[in-house]
Amino acid sequence: MSGLTYHPQTPLRTGTLKLSIKNDTDEIVTVSRAVFEGHGMVLYYGDFVGMTAQMTIMSSVVAETTFTDVPMVPGMVRAIELLKAKKIPMIGVHKITGVSGVELNVFLMEWGLS
Repeated sequence: MSGLTYHPQTPLRTGTLKLSIKNDTDEIVTVSRAVFEGHGMVLYYGDFVGMTAQMTIMSSVVAETTFTDVPMVPGMVRAIELLKAKKIPMIGVHKITGVSGVELNVFLMEWGLS
């Protein structure tokens, strides 16, 4: 990220999301929305509040989304988690091991790309 151009005016209510998108299809796909499982949300703070996430497009109507445990810019501090998710079965959610070796919730969103 070369330079962050958007800083929320109300940092106690609004944050910024850096979304990396990987298209595993052979076609161009328009993304107009993204749905995430909130239990995997990892917030970082500094001059602003933000989080990072990734989306893997699997077809023109299906994508996997997950939050990543990486700050948006170097020097941001990881926020304390208020809620620890219990082992509750959730439809559409499965686990993957992230880059940092941490297990992440991945949400399978259907009919949500456009």
